[in-house]
Order: sequence, then structure tokens, then C-alpha cells
Amino acid sequence: MVNLGPSKGCHTCKQRRVKCDEGKPACQRCIRIGRDCGGYQTKPVKLKFKVQTTDTRQKSRKKTPTCRAITPKPVSLVSQVLDPPETDVALGFFLTNWAGTGRSLSSARGFFEVLAPVISSERPTSAAYMAVTAVATRLHGMWRNKDINFAQPHQPYADALARLRLAVKDKEERNCQATTLAALVLQFYENLFAVHSLSKASRVHHDGAVALMMSQEPRAAGMAIGNHLLCYVLHLEVSYALRTKKRFPTHIQSWVLQYPSTSLNSSSTLDFIGISIANLQYSFRRMFCGSDPVSTSHVDIGVLWSDIKAVEARLLGWLEHLPRHFHALRLDQVQDVTPHIPTYLDGCDVYPSVQVASISNTWRGYRLLLLKMKLSILQLVPDTILDTMLPREEDSDTQVELICNAEDEVQDMVDSICNSIPFYLGNQTVRPTVLELTNSKIIHPSYYNLEPWDERFVNFMTSDSYITVEAHRASAVAYGAWHAINTLSNVLALCAEDHGSFLAEALRPGQKDWVHAQFVRASSLLSLESSKAFQDIEKIRKQLQEGDTDVLVERVREGFRVSSGC
Repeated sequence: MVNLGPSKGCHTCKQRRVKCDEGKPACQRCIRIGRDCGGYQTKPVKLKFKVQTTDTRQKSRKKTPTCRAITPKPVSLVSQVLDPPETDVALGFFLTNWAGTGRSLSSARGFFEVLAPVISSERPTSAAYMAVTAVATRLHGMWRNKDINFAQPHQPYADALARLRLAVKDKEERNCQATTLAALVLQFYENLFAVHSLSKASRVHHDGAVALMMSQEPRAAGMAIGNHLLCYVLHLEVSYALRTKKRFPTHIQSWVLQYPSTSLNSSSTLDFIGISIANLQYSFRRMFCGSDPVSTSHVDIGVLWSDIKAVEARLLGWLEHLPRHFHALRLDQVQDVTPHIPTYLDGCDVYPSVQVASISNTWRGYRLLLLKMKLSILQLVPDTILDTMLPREEDSDTQVELICNAEDEVQDMVDSICNSIPFYLGNQTVRPTVLELTNSKIIHPSYYNLEPWDERFVNFMTSDSYITVEAHRASAVAYGAWHAINTLSNVLALCAEDHGSFLAEALRPGQKDWVHAQFVRASSLLSLESSKAFQDIEKIRKQLQEGDTDVLVERVREGFRVSSGC
């Protein structure tokens, strides 16, 4: 039986408990039987006054308290730090602006999208709920008070860590996907700490989550959530292998391949290509970093070259299968607002969401890494060896032509990255607070710059990536700078590492300077310069003034090493 709520009938029919036809001004049922219809107006509330004289209050104080009154009630660990209403506000802030707005399953990496569904079914005392509360309260405090001193103790984090340890010891909780999620949430907390304190991120929570997932039964509680977490773990492992320049772990690869891949989205498919790129980078460094390339077998170099070409073909194939509305949309000009929106070569590119833009820039980062390897091989290996190792279909291309083609592609990739930065940062100039999430003066280029009748805007409105202009602003303000600094630091790191000079020399004039300037800008929006680590290293500030950000880039990359663009 469906509950339709309180009856809307007249007062007479309500008292008689019969169905009213709700006729106005009087119902037909009352008229037909000759009764006075009571009407539909809400009756005034009857008030009952309580005696509050001085004598009454004094008598109540003299009552002997019962045992229940003097027995202290148990207080939850989280409520000792924050009042429940404030905790709820922090959770709402995090789940809405970080884990909800601008995210969809078609572009999901498997982490933020599952937080709200899991938390909605968990008790406030569970490990997953307390872990999310720790992240939410820390982020909310940063955005509300601009307090980014991670060195200060944060009691919700300590409580969540203690609760996770208890969950791991319990067999039933250990076999639950919500416990795995709790470990990954605490790893995200560690990533926040590492980036904002300019330190190297520990992967202890990530390793714990992987160990939990590998030990869980195939039908562990919450396996639907587990499939998403598996994709997220894969993404983090690929990111870690690339940033630390290590081979992708074979046991992780074998474990991931055991699960069906029919439901993989574009992001996860790209991560599988990333496994091959991480292994190629490892092989390249063994051949060309710290040893003389002439002494390396020309057969090995030829195999490496062929593998690079094969992976490039896979990346181009991935781009062909990318949903049409995921591709960058070119805007020839941006809005004329104050403060202005810094752009590269006037226009910019826009995307359905920040998350989609991040996936595209991950693809460009992969292309740049492969192009750096190609340029290094073409300029380090002697011509005599190149002639024997290059495939026959490339015999018509001279070494100079191959270098020029690779340099053109490098410039195109960096152009696209530069054109995505206005979409991330808009016209922001200072670190935002909670108020900026709804500040209409903050402008980010988006699909809303198109005319309402434009076919591209209509397609966006009907896609699963559609969000309102207010939601787009909130998501870009919330984590746009986080994505931007991750992408920009990757470009600068590629130019600064071993044989990165070949990549840097391939850039067109002004590209690297513009990337430098936007990296510093993103650092300011994240208030990295206010961290104690930044203040303690005077060398970094001096180099920033001279236009050299290598030290800061290295610190940021170390903070992101167990992270993703999110």
C-alpha cells in the first residue's frame, strides 16, 4: 500500500474517517448528507504553557540526579573534534564539490564516483565513513580558513587510521570492499599532505589496499564497487611506474588481467596502454641513461624503436574510439572579463568536464614521453646503426625528416596542453575559498560560450557529461588547479630529466616560458608557496624569480607519485 501523505480532505471528513472529494468551498459528501463542511484551512496550533517561575526552577535543581544522569554518554571519536553539524557540512562540501560535480561513469577513474554510494550505506563508526570524514574535514578547513598547515595534528585522521587497523584485524570487515576503499581514501589524504607540504608521498595505504583486494574472495561484499576500485588501483600503479621510472609490476598486471575488461571506459583502456609505456620507459633508460648507446646492441635498439611505433599506433587508435563529445572543442576567443583569462595564442580548448580534460592530457603526456624517446634515439644513435635498425618502410625518410616530424608533433602536443589551461584555471588569480565556488565573477571557458542553438552545445546538453554552468564553475574552482599543476609539472619534468633537452629544444619559442608561468600560477592557487617546506628552501623562491622552477617541479612530482589527475 502506497503512502500518499497526510489527507487533504475537509476537517469534517477527516473526523469521520471517510474519503473526501475535496470540493471547494464545501465537499459534495458533506452537502449530500446535510452536514456542515469543516473546510480546509489549517487549524491554529494549540499551545500549552509551562510554569517557569523562580520557585519551580529551584525545586527542579534540588532533585537528586539518577545514575543515568551522572553516567557519561559515549562520545564518538569524530565529535570530539568537530560538532556533528560541522562534520555534516564538511562531508557535504567534499562529496558535492570534489566527488560529485563534474564526474560521470563514462570518464570515471574508479575512486571519487563510488564514495557517496559507499558512505550512504555505511555506519558513521565504520572505517570507510571515518576515512572520508577525515579527508572532508581537512579539505573543508583549508577552503574555509585557508589553513593548509598539514603539520598540525588532525584528530579525524588519527581516528580513521585507528578504526582502519581494527577493521583489518576483523575477518568479516577485512573481506569487505568498503575497508579497501577506506585505505585508498587515506592514501588520497596522504597525497594531499605530500603535495601541500612539498614532500615525497608514501604509498603505505595504497599497498595496504592492494594487499586487501588481492586477499579478498572473488565474491567479497561490494564487488560492484570493487571493480571500480580495481580500475583506480591500475591507474595509480601506472602513474607510479611512470613517475618513478620503474617497470610495471608483473604480479599486479597478472592480477588485473584476471578480471573481465568488457566494461572498461576510455580512462581504463588508456591505463592498459600506459603499462606498455612504463615498460618502454624502463627499457629506454637501461639502454641510454648511464651507458654509451653505441655499445648497446643495434638489434635491441631496433626492437625498442619498433615497440615505440607500435604503442604510438595504439594511442592513435585509442583517440579514434574516444567518444566524440570528449574531444577538445576549440574556442577562437574567450570572454573579455576582469581579471582577464590568460590564454596561449588567444583562444583555448574546452571539454565536457575537468575530468575529461585530464584524460586527454594524460594521453598527450604519453605521446610526449614516446616522442622524447624517439628524438633521443634519432640523435644519440650513430647513422650507421640507424640505417640498419629502422624498418624498411621508413627507409625513404632521412634522419633529419624523422626528427622534424617528431618535433612538429611535440609542438602540437604542448600547444594542446597549453590551450587546456584556461579551461582549468579561468580568470582565477588568488587561492579560492568556499565563497568562490558560487562567485559569478570567476569565469571558466566552457561549452556555455557557444550559442544555445549551436549543434555542439545541443549535443553537450543531451550527453551524459552535461552539467550546469554553476556546477562547471564549482568543479573547476574545486580541483581545476590540482589537475593543471599535475599536467604542467609533467611537461616541465620531461624537459628537465635525462635527455629531456631534446624535447625542450623541440618546443616552439615561448612554449616553455608559458608553461613555466602557468605552473607558478597554479602553485599560487594551491598556496604551495605558503607551506613551511617552501619557506624553508630559499633556493626555490630565488629560482622562481629567475624563471627556473626545476626544484619546485621535482617536489610537486614527488607529491603526486602515488596520485592521479583524479
